[in-house]
Amino acid sequence: MRIVTSYAYTLDVESADEAELRFKIYRGVMDDWLLEQGVSDPRTDSPSDTFIQLERRDVSHKSSKIDGFVLNQPILESSYMLYTRIELACKESALALFAQLSVERKTDRIAPTNVPVACPRPLATILGTGHWLCGQDRLLPHLRRAFGPDEGRRLAEHIASPGRTTPIVLLANLGKPIWTSVPQQGPYSEDVWQSFIAGLENEVGGLSQIVEVDAAASDELDSDMEGILVRLFWPLGDGELLDDQHPAWAPFDYYFELDERDDPLEYDIHYGGTGNPNPSWVTVFRRHELMALLPAIRDAVFQQAAWQPIPSLIDEVRRSYEIEQREKFSEQGDWEQIADSYQRDAKREHDRADREESRANALERENVGLKRSLKELQVASDREKSRSKAIESVLPTTESESPDDIVHALRIASEGCNHLLWGKSVLDSASKIHSEPALAEKVLSALKALDEGTSEAVQGRLRNTLAGWIHDKFGIESSPDAIERQFPDHKGTATRFSLHLKLKEATAANKAVRIYFDHRPKQGKTLIGYIGPHL
Repeated sequence: MRIVTSYAYTLDVESADEAELRFKIYRGVMDDWLLEQGVSDPRTDSPSDTFIQLERRDVSHKSSKIDGFVLNQPILESSYMLYTRIELACKESALALFAQLSVERKTDRIAPTNVPVACPRPLATILGTGHWLCGQDRLLPHLRRAFGPDEGRRLAEHIASPGRTTPIVLLANLGKPIWTSVPQQGPYSEDVWQSFIAGLENEVGGLSQIVEVDAAASDELDSDMEGILVRLFWPLGDGELLDDQHPAWAPFDYYFELDERDDPLEYDIHYGGTGNPNPSWVTVFRRHELMALLPAIRDAVFQQAAWQPIPSLIDEVRRSYEIEQREKFSEQGDWEQIADSYQRDAKREHDRADREESRANALERENVGLKRSLKELQVASDREKSRSKAIESVLPTTESESPDDIVHALRIASEGCNHLLWGKSVLDSASKIHSEPALAEKVLSALKALDEGTSEAVQGRLRNTLAGWIHDKFGIESSPDAIERQFPDHKGTATRFSLHLKLKEATAANKAVRIYFDHRPKQGKTLIGYIGPHL
C-alpha cells in the first residue's frame, strides 16, 4: 500500500458545548457522504461479502469522542483500491481532524505511483466551517484573493516561509482582456473561468491553498509570474530556498507575445495542457486546453504532498480510552473478559484479512475473464481480416483519383464532400488559376479538410473554430481580410466573406490560391464562395 497524502487539522472553539455540537454536525456530514458512496449503514462495518468495505472507528471516553472510518473503494476502470481514512476527535473545546488517502493494487500487491485522487468532499465541507489550521496554515476548500501590494508582500513572505507545510496554487489575475484573449476569438466567457475555478476547488481544495492575485500583488512576489496563469509552490524543505523549480502553466498566445522578457530561455518549454509536469517546466497550453489543466495540477500537488502524523489530540483520546478499559477490567478482576476482548480484536483483524483476500481473488478472476474475452476478440478479428482479404482478392483494384487540374479537383470534391455548398462563381474563378497537378492536389486536400471539419462540428466534436481545427490538424493557415469580399452563394445571392485559407506553396503570384469560405453550423454546411488567385 502507498500513502498518497495525509493531512492533520486542528480547530479551537470557545466552549466544550460548541465543540460537541460541531462534532455531531460533522459526523452527520461524514454519514451522508458514506450513504452516497453506496454504504448501506454508515454506523456499522460492512459485511465481508460486499465489494465496498467500511470500517468504523468510534471511541467515547468521558468528555472526549472519536468518530471516523476507513472506506475501501475500487477506482473505476482500474484494478486499484482507494482507501479513504477520516477521523474526527473532540475533547473539551478542541477538535482535530485527520485525513489520509492511500492506494493499493490488489492483483500483484504493487502500489501504483500515480493514481487520480482528489480531496474527499466531506473533508472539504468540514474545512469550510471554522478556522481550521494545518500546522500554521489555514486551508480553505475554496479560492481566496490577495489583491494589492500589501497582500502581495504578505503572500510573498508566506510562500518563502520554511514553516509552510502545504502547497500553494497561485492563479494570476492578469486581466481577462490580456491573458484570455486569442486572435479573432475574444476572451474566455465568465462561465468558463468560473468552471475552471470550481474544478480546481473540487480537485485540491482543502489539500492546498488556492490564491488568486492581481497584477499589483504579483509585482511583489519574488518569483517571475509574467505570462503565467497558474503557479504551484510546494512546501520548502530544510534549508531549501525559493527558486523557479516549481511547475507553472502559461497560455500559449500570451506567453509568447512577451517579447521583452528578461530571459525568455530561463524555462524549459513543454507544449500541451495534459500530462505530468516536470518541476522545471512551464507547461504552455492552448485556449481549448484550459479544463485539461485540472488533472495535471492535481497530480503536481500530490507529487510532493504532505505526509503528516495523526494529531496528538486523537492519540490522546484513544490512549485515555484504552487506559480506562484496562483499569475497568483490572478492578473487576475479569481476566476472561480481557481475553475475550483480545480475541475479538484478533478475529476482527482475521476477518479483515479474509475480506482483502476475497477481493484479491475476485479481481484475479475478473482479470482471467477479461484475458479470455480479449483472446476471443483477437481470434474473431483475425477471422474477419482473412475474410476481408479473400473478398478483396476477387474484386478489381481501384486507385484513388488524383486531379489533373483545378477544375478536375472541384469535380472530385463536389462528388465526395457532402458538407460543402458551392457558390455560383467558384468554377469561373478557379479556371483563372495557372493549374498543375501538384497545386490541384493541394486545393483538393484543403476542400476535404473543410468537409471533414464541418462533419466534426455536426457531430459535436469540434472544440475550436473550423479554421483553428484545420490549422491544428493539417497545418493549413487561414487569415481574415481587412475588407469583406462579396461572392454569390449556392443560390446566386451576394454574400459577404471575410475568412480564407492560404496555400503557401505557390511560387508565382498567378499560382497563389485563396479559398474563401463561410462555416454555417446551424445548417451543418460550409459555403465555398471563391477559389482563385490572391485578390
